[in-house]
Amino acid sequence: MKTELQFWTEERDHLAASGQDSHALEVANARLRTLGALTKPPAAEPDSLDARSMAAVRRFMARHAPARKAEATADKAGEPDYTVAGDAAEVRLYGECIPHVLAGWYYPGEAYSDVGVARVMEKLKGKRVTLRINSVGGDVFGGVAIANMVREAKASALVEGVAASIASVIVSACSKVTMANGSTLMVHAPWSVAVGNAEAHRAEAGTLDKIREAMLDIYVAKTGKKYSRAQWKAALAGPEGADGTWWTAAEAVTVGIADTRDTPAEELPEAKRAALADQRRKVATLYCSKLPAHLSQPAKAASVSYLHGGRNA
Repeated sequence: MKTELQFWTEERDHLAASGQDSHALEVANARLRTLGALTKPPAAEPDSLDARSMAAVRRFMARHAPARKAEATADKAGEPDYTVAGDAAEVRLYGECIPHVLAGWYYPGEAYSDVGVARVMEKLKGKRVTLRINSVGGDVFGGVAIANMVREAKASALVEGVAASIASVIVSACSKVTMANGSTLMVHAPWSVAVGNAEAHRAEAGTLDKIREAMLDIYVAKTGKKYSRAQWKAALAGPEGADGTWWTAAEAVTVGIADTRDTPAEELPEAKRAALADQRRKVATLYCSKLPAHLSQPAKAASVSYLHGGRNA
């Protein structure tokens, strides 16, 4: 079995020789820097299972990783894009909330991490921060850390497309939340993967219950008596046969997770409305969640922001 150092060294050598994907080469070099070495280990037997597996990985990357100039490496650790104008700043939480160790697998702007957001928030100390959110969610623990960062900074939020799963927890921690017209919000109970005997699975179920209670603390702190803890617990469970609950912009305001709804003066073109409806259907499929009928069809007006990331952490 190859060590991680051997894997990344061989991958770096192959990418350097092929010259096909500069971004993947930057990722490999960044990972080797993290491991603290750039030396080449002994090569595996060419007919070994590891060698065949590596060949399959390379063929997959050649098909699915387009050659793009690398604008950032894994050292960026999932830092989101941001802009500053005077004493105001905007931070874009687009795509997926990921563990920072996976940041090198994403292109700039496709994902964000707790470490990346912490670095950006440090740069923006003293600024009035607005989060522009269009995210499918992702890493629960990283998302909770981000939620506590934005609460401390008294940041506000604008949901431009969707705030699903842990992204809805981040939204709940903001001092003021605005839903763009046509945007949606989705909440559900946390997921995980467990391997082991029955005792291991029972222990994991207990851990998930505790994580759910921690999420409920954040939701209830936002809505107060307007939407009780029992109501939130039911919303996370969702209707029978579904996982979680979807809300329109207006419904999010009614529940209390959002404070206001942005209403544009004119309708968006049919093509853009259809694209946003398609985005909602894809997120629902990702989480095996039942999308309400009124959200599966194009709305009369919608936000024009779409997802950049496509995988669930």
